[in-house]
Amino acid sequence: MQYDSNDLTRRAMAAHFRAGNRDQPGNDSDVMEIEGRVYVVLRNVNGILNVYRLTSQGKLRVLRRWPPEMKS
Repeated sequence: MQYDSNDLTRRAMAAHFRAGNRDQPGNDSDVMEIEGRVYVVLRNVNGILNVYRLTSQGKLRVLRRWPPEMKS
């Protein structure tokens, strides 16, 4: 799957703030691929803020439960 990690991170940050979250994601936020699925992990110094999964339609969906491979 082709994706632009900077674009996905920017979109995830926009969704994060649109949802009313005030915590600022840090530079260590990143895009991960686990078992063929693409995730955007927003982090700051306190740990993981939110995790978004890229759907087959190209949309980002916020996850309530994160894959166990993700460490805070």
